[in-house]
Amino acid sequence: MNLKEVENWLRVTARTAADQWWIEQNKNIYAHFYLYFKPGEVTIAEESPGNEWQLGSPERIGGYHTREQVRYFILDTLRKLPCLPVE
Repeated sequence: MNLKEVENWLRVTARTAADQWWIEQNKNIYAHFYLYFKPGEVTIAEESPGNEWQLGSPERIGGYHTREQVRYFILDTLRKLPCLPVE
């Protein structure tokens, strides 16, 4: 991947994860979520989705955040993680 493709992947992934979080957060406004990743995949969940997933950030994501805040938080965090797809 070149730099432009990496940035595009990060932005699309952050937007998708934030949209996923928004849906789940609105199902339970009292739930707290965390960012998890593995190479090529990112998700936000209340608990680890499996043994192969790593915690991306210990910061809780809750209903007091907006979708835009979460998207920028994810994008900023992903830039620091080894989460890019393996080619």
